[in-house]
Amino acid sequence: MSLGLRDPSSPSTGRQKVVVEFSSPNIVSDFHARHLRSTILGAHIANIYESMGWDVVRINYLGDWGLHIGLFGAGWSRFGSEEKLKQDPIGHVLEVRNEVDKLFKVELDLRKDKSHVRRDSAGAADMEAQGLFAERDAFFKRMEEKEGDAYSLWKQIREISVEHYTALYKRLNVSFDEYSGESVISAESMGEVEEMLKKRDLCEERDGSLVIDFSKHGMKSGLGTIRKHGSSTYFLRDLAAILSRLRTYNFDKMIYIVSADQEPHFKKLFKTINLLEDEFPGLSARLQHVQFNKVSNMSDTPLGDILDEAQQSMKTSLEEHPDEAVLLGSLEEVAEAMGITALIAQELIARRTNEHIFDIKKMTSFTPGTGPFLQYSYARLQAVLAESPDELDGMDLSNLCLEKGKDNSGPYTELLRMLVQYPEATAAAYKTLDQHQLMAYLKSMTTLLASCFECQEGARFTTDQKAMLEATKQVLENGMAVLGMKPLAR
Repeated sequence: MSLGLRDPSSPSTGRQKVVVEFSSPNIVSDFHARHLRSTILGAHIANIYESMGWDVVRINYLGDWGLHIGLFGAGWSRFGSEEKLKQDPIGHVLEVRNEVDKLFKVELDLRKDKSHVRRDSAGAADMEAQGLFAERDAFFKRMEEKEGDAYSLWKQIREISVEHYTALYKRLNVSFDEYSGESVISAESMGEVEEMLKKRDLCEERDGSLVIDFSKHGMKSGLGTIRKHGSSTYFLRDLAAILSRLRTYNFDKMIYIVSADQEPHFKKLFKTINLLEDEFPGLSARLQHVQFNKVSNMSDTPLGDILDEAQQSMKTSLEEHPDEAVLLGSLEEVAEAMGITALIAQELIARRTNEHIFDIKKMTSFTPGTGPFLQYSYARLQAVLAESPDELDGMDLSNLCLEKGKDNSGPYTELLRMLVQYPEATAAAYKTLDQHQLMAYLKSMTTLLASCFECQEGARFTTDQKAMLEATKQVLENGMAVLGMKPLAR
């Protein structure tokens, strides 16, 4: 489709460009379910835009800079071991992070306790000038200044984290055009944003920090912190990243796939860009936050464990369904791929704004609407069409289906009606960015396909029926690919 083409009357021609930022885990943290959901939804949204003719740039914007790294640095001085890091790199990184988090929680609790600190901003500032607060801030400041030990530790830990994440993405069949991160945002670009804000009197000094008071700019309340005790903030780096990407990619649209609890951040971010409208006309209208709700009962589960559990459950399911398994191939070879498909389908079958239950047994079953059912349907189509591979050579499948389908009755007629709705289903998914519609379409289509197989009762398929099955195979293959699933080929 050509929805991605620029308007012929516009100054530039060709395909429109969209930047899709998704996944975006933090280093020195494990890859949890909220990042998995962002990864699966983001891959689909990038795919649907690409299928509509857009030039798509997929960006993984790592949380590889900031105070959480400063806190890890403070923890490393207490719990870090080079020997343990060599033996189990990511395991020891997470061990250090967990230990320092325990200590930091004690200080956070003290900060909130009325008996230990005044409940005003001055009291909070006093608390942050000592203990782990101060160590965290000092370590991060040394990172920003690229001081030897602090900066080299950061580089080492970043490489370990990226290597770990890359292995997980490979298992999910997800790739990116750019591995970016907060660390690549230059001091010059942040300084440029800061000067723009100061020039327009959009920010002010408060308690040693530089902030935007959004209550003065048409929003109900809220502050956006640009600098905290002299150090850059996530908010400032996000602002600078927008301008950097605009200059690098000259995008027509940029989409962030981030959980709904980050909505306040993006409202402030987009409002700030809107306040700079004279500098960047129309830019705020090109930014979109696509939000989703987290999965209710796996939000704290590391992705590696989720993938292993899905693979094992899929292996059990295949053993319990030998008739289905025989069409799919060697159990050992297909269990992981089937488990990945099951996981993706589980995440996409629900509307992205709804919470849903993570049910490992249900998602690895062969019931309609699951990943295994889609893969089994595809395998059945392959098996039938492989019986006479040359029978359909030279046929125009679209004309044959539309012409001959009028004479068919029962499930084949319904299947034909469903096949011609595929462009509408993908267009709806593109318009709403809700993958649930496309998943519901594939569920209905494969359920009708199962009825077609049942009505044969051992009879041979006619050439016209095989032509329709070939068209169904192509639609199923395309639909699965757009959703980020890889159909198993025998």
